[in-house]
Amino acid sequence: MRIVRQERPANGRAEADISPFAIIDVGSNSIRLVVYRSLSRAPLQLFNEKSLCGLARGMVETGKLHEAGVECALGALERYCRIARGFGADAIDIVATAAVRHAQNGPKFVQRARKITGLPVNVLTGDDEARFTAAGVALSFHEPKGIVGDLGGGSIELASINKRGAKGPVLSLELGSLTLAEALEASPAKADKLIEKAFEPAAGFKGAARGMDFFVVGGAWRALARIRLAMTGAPLRVVHGYFLTPEQTATIGSAFKGLSDDEIAALPGTPSSRVSVVQAAARLLDHTVALLEPDRVVFSAFGLREGRLFSQLSSSAQARDPLLEGTSDIARRDSRLPDIGKALIEWSASIFKKEPAAEYRLRAAACFLSDIGWQNHPGSRPRETFFHVAQLSLAGIVHRERAFLAYTLFIRYEGEVNDTAIGPIRGLLAEGEVRRAEQLGLALNLAFRFSGGVPDILKRSKIKIKTDRLNLYLSRGDASPADDSIKKRLKRLASALDLDKSKIKPFKD
Repeated sequence: MRIVRQERPANGRAEADISPFAIIDVGSNSIRLVVYRSLSRAPLQLFNEKSLCGLARGMVETGKLHEAGVECALGALERYCRIARGFGADAIDIVATAAVRHAQNGPKFVQRARKITGLPVNVLTGDDEARFTAAGVALSFHEPKGIVGDLGGGSIELASINKRGAKGPVLSLELGSLTLAEALEASPAKADKLIEKAFEPAAGFKGAARGMDFFVVGGAWRALARIRLAMTGAPLRVVHGYFLTPEQTATIGSAFKGLSDDEIAALPGTPSSRVSVVQAAARLLDHTVALLEPDRVVFSAFGLREGRLFSQLSSSAQARDPLLEGTSDIARRDSRLPDIGKALIEWSASIFKKEPAAEYRLRAAACFLSDIGWQNHPGSRPRETFFHVAQLSLAGIVHRERAFLAYTLFIRYEGEVNDTAIGPIRGLLAEGEVRRAEQLGLALNLAFRFSGGVPDILKRSKIKIKTDRLNLYLSRGDASPADDSIKKRLKRLASALDLDKSKIKPFKD
C-alpha cells in the first residue's frame, strides 16, 4: 500500500507515531473522510464525515460514473484534503472501490482527482477490498472467527477471518445496495434475478460461517441495526458489537416489506441518508445470512478504512487486545495520574484469583477507566460516568461487556444500586456479572479512598483474602488504620466477597 505524506518530518509509520492519519474512502454511494489521532491498535477518530454523491447511480445501464456524482465527489475530495491537512495529517490515503474500479470513465475520474488533490487515488481490486475489510474487523474485535461481509453501493465482499485479518479465499460479488435499490424501483422480479446471478460465484461459501459469526460491515447494513435498536427499545444504541441470531435478522427484512420510502423514513432510528437503500440492504442481508448459516450476525462499525490502518502496524501491535489498548489510551489521556490503571490491575489481582481470560480483560479495562469521571460534579458523577462508559468509542467489546464496565465504574463512584436510571442497561447483565461488577467497583472505590489515586501509595499496600477475612495491608504514613472511611469501605467489599471479617494491618515487605 502506498501512502503519500504531507511535507512534515517523518519518523516512520509505527504504533509509536502520534501524528494524525487520514483516509478518504471513495465508495459507490458515498465519499467519507476519517482523520485518526494516530496509527494505533485502538484508533481514535478526530473527524468523520461523509458526502452522499452516488457515483454508481445509473451505472448498471450506462457503465459510467454518474456525471453529477463525479462533480460531487471531486468537490468532496478537495474539501476533505484541506480538512485533513488542517488537522495536521502527515499522511492522506485516498482509496476507491467498486464504482471507480468498474466504470468506463473510472481512469478519467482518477486523473481529475489526482490533479485536484495532488495525491494518488488507490483503486482497490475486489480482493483488496475484502482483505482490508477483514483486517478492519480483526482490529475491532477480540479474536474474531467467521466470515466478514462488506456491503457497499456497488459490491459485496466476503472473507474468512481470524485475529490477524483475512485467511483463505476472499470473494467480491458485483451487486451492492445502490445498484439493487435501482433494480427494485424498476421491478422486484428484476431485483431477485440480479441477486441470484450475483451470488452464483459464492457457492463455495455455503455454510462457511456455521458455528461462528458473520461480521456485518457497511453503512447500509449498519442502518438496519440502528433501525432495529430503535424499534425494539434497546437500552444501548451502539451499533458496534451489537449481534442478532439469524432468526432475529430475518425479522428486519420482513418489517420493510410493502413499505414506501416515506413510511421507512418515519420508522424510528432510520438514517435519512439511507432510506432509499434500506429495502435493498435488507434483501442482501437475508440472502447472505442464508448462504453463510452463521450462529450470530455481528455488526461492525469498523471496516476497510481501519483495515488500511491496521495493515501498517507492526505484527506485535496487531496481536494486542483492542479493548485493553483502547482503555489504556484513555487512561493515559484522561486520568489524573496515568499509571494508576496498571497499579490497580496488579493490586486487585489477589482478590480475583483464577479468573478466566474474559474476566481478566474486563477487570483490566475497568482499572484503566477507573479515574475518567474525576472532572464531573460529585453529585452527578456516578450516572455521568455510567452512561459515558456505556457508549465509549471502544473496540473489542459487545453490549453486555459495555454494561459490565459501566456498572463497575458506577459502583466505584458510589452510585446507588437501586438507581432506576441505569436499570435498562444494567439489565443486560446476568446475576453473576452484576455481583462481580459490584465486587470490582467496591475494590476500586476502596483503593482510591486510601491511595488518593497515587500509584506509588497503592504499590506500598496489599489486599488479601485469608480464609473468612479480608485484610488490607497499609504502609505507615500512607493511611491511618483508624480511618473510619477506609474501614467502612473495606467492610463493604468484604461483605460483597461473602467474607465475615475485615481488618487493616501494617504492610511489611
